[in-house]
Amino acid sequence: MEKNKTAALIFGSFIIFLLAAILFTYPLISSMNRMIFRADKPHDSIGTIASLWYANSPYAKEYGINRTKFYGYPFGVNVIGINYPLTSTLMVKLGDIFGPVATYNLYALFSYPLAATAMLILILYLTESFAASFLSGFLYAFSPWHVYRTFDQVSLAQIHFLSLFTLSLFLIIKRKDLASFLFAALVFILAAYTDIHIALFCALFLPAIAVSLLIKRLTKKPQQIRNAGISNKKKYALYALVSLAITAFAVFPIVSKSLKKDPKCRKTRISGQPSGL
Repeated sequence: MEKNKTAALIFGSFIIFLLAAILFTYPLISSMNRMIFRADKPHDSIGTIASLWYANSPYAKEYGINRTKFYGYPFGVNVIGINYPLTSTLMVKLGDIFGPVATYNLYALFSYPLAATAMLILILYLTESFAASFLSGFLYAFSPWHVYRTFDQVSLAQIHFLSLFTLSLFLIIKRKDLASFLFAALVFILAAYTDIHIALFCALFLPAIAVSLLIKRLTKKPQQIRNAGISNKKKYALYALVSLAITAFAVFPIVSKSLKKDPKCRKTRISGQPSGL
């Protein structure tokens, strides 16, 4: 398939997926600043919107950005969280421009065409069948799990990184060049900057791919293994180490914050409840 034609098909598919998402979430598009998708069953979405509003409100300066008495008065609550650059941090910036509700809705809405298009690209690379790719993208984006995430935890709705990371692994297997290793590192870093759980999902693909490659190797004849380019193993190992080093350096701040426990949290004993709650 020609590159220009492929690019046109991918772009056209993105527009179709976006229109499908608009119809699926209708009438959300008509009032992006006044309603949210599935507002009849609010969950973490309300907390996310409240956090975006508070971060850009004058109360943040008055009460502080770490602990506030604006919520939970008179004792207040701790509002310290993990600031993911591509979700919480960026959403605060966009919330100051578009408003907290519209910002949340935009993240939720565009997660559909992004997820569908990323899956389309992956399947198109593997099968070269546009029909199969389009159907796979549609089913992936509008799957029950993803739909639920869009009105619950919008950072976890950015599942397009899962498809892109899988694509990067297949590129490494086929091309075995530095660019494909760096592409995998970039996608993983972006996933971690969106939500550490998305990055963990990506990491789970590594042993799955490794097992499949091991099975494939075991089915080869000894002569085929000897002729597989043993001299290049050191070069591939170097590419992997460089990619891992870059990834570890970029992701470390996010991981360290996610593992850090607030010293103000203490184990307490509640009457009638076991210790540690």
